[in-house]
Amino acid sequence: MTMPRICKAVLGKKHGNFHPAKPREEFLRTMDQAQAYVLPSQVRRIFAPATAFTTRIAEIGSSDDDTWSERLIRTKEKADGALLHGTDTAVAIFNGDCPIICLKQEDFAVILHAGYRCLIRSDANEEGIIEAAMRHFDPLRAEALVFGGIGPCCWIPEPDKTEIWNPQLSRHPTILESCLSETKYGGNRTVDLYKLANDLLCHAGIYQTRITLEAQCTCCAKEGDAFKFWSHTRHENEGQTGEDGRNCSLIWLAP
Repeated sequence: MTMPRICKAVLGKKHGNFHPAKPREEFLRTMDQAQAYVLPSQVRRIFAPATAFTTRIAEIGSSDDDTWSERLIRTKEKADGALLHGTDTAVAIFNGDCPIICLKQEDFAVILHAGYRCLIRSDANEEGIIEAAMRHFDPLRAEALVFGGIGPCCWIPEPDKTEIWNPQLSRHPTILESCLSETKYGGNRTVDLYKLANDLLCHAGIYQTRITLEAQCTCCAKEGDAFKFWSHTRHENEGQTGEDGRNCSLIWLAP
């Protein structure tokens, strides 16, 4: 039997602002346009967990469903992961800089909002979102795709992430320390979120040869003279000027 393949698209500034805090009717119009623009006809609905840097993984069809429209279903409870079965549903993550991880095994997948605080918790005794997701997988049969986030060139962590300055406070001190570098902004310490996701996936048992990184930076990538993606980091660095937007990272399984 032929297994479905992972398909994805990251819709940025030219496609509209996908910030869920926008007026609902305006947001739904933007989502309808996005679905018509990129999704194949067999995808009838979009499942979009309401992210908040948790390690919770939601599944469509539960009592937690929050129906925004005929085509868009969100979660009432905050969740930063979504289970994906079949080819008639896509998962959407509205991200302002955080990478997306898609874990797939045979005919199902888990989509993760891979912000730093999802990957590395503030409590070193608490598992991160990759560890939570791996309960659904045999690591020797799983494959992973990481994409759609900010690069170490641009991300400046907030000072409350104290383990960045002292990796021994982390659940994974060796992994975290190997991912530290400096940004292009005056030598600020940063974390390579793509490498961090990759190394945590390897630590969970997934073969390196089955992990794909598409490490385009949402903060500085351009199309011509214009920025390609919305970036919360760039918005902050510009001193709150202009509109703070979100991208729409869509993932689905195609036959």
